Amino acid sequence: MDATIDKLIKKFKTNNPYEIAYGLNIIIYHADLGRSTKGMYYRKMRRRCIVIHNDLDENWQRMVCAHELAHDQLHPGLNRFWLDQNAFFNTGKY
Repeated sequence: MDATIDKLIKKFKTNNPYEIAYGLNIIIYHADLGRSTKGMYYRKMRRRCIVIHNDLDENWQRMVCAHELAHDQLHPGLNRFWLDQNAFFNTGKY
């Protein structure tokens, strides 16, 4: 994981997760996700998206963005929504 992070920081010359996501063409949305969800990552029709709970403070939003960005980089192709609808995997494991 550290190598992946270092590679992204070198490539985009920043450690700002919003700028890295922009450079990777990941769309970032802010929305009300309820009480227990801080963020989520999904990919649909070749579009990669991060949704961040809009009620979080700026530091939390940045941390959630970085966390969801890690899902994009470390688990490409895994999409919880797809798994829930089309597979018998225990999505809580991922």
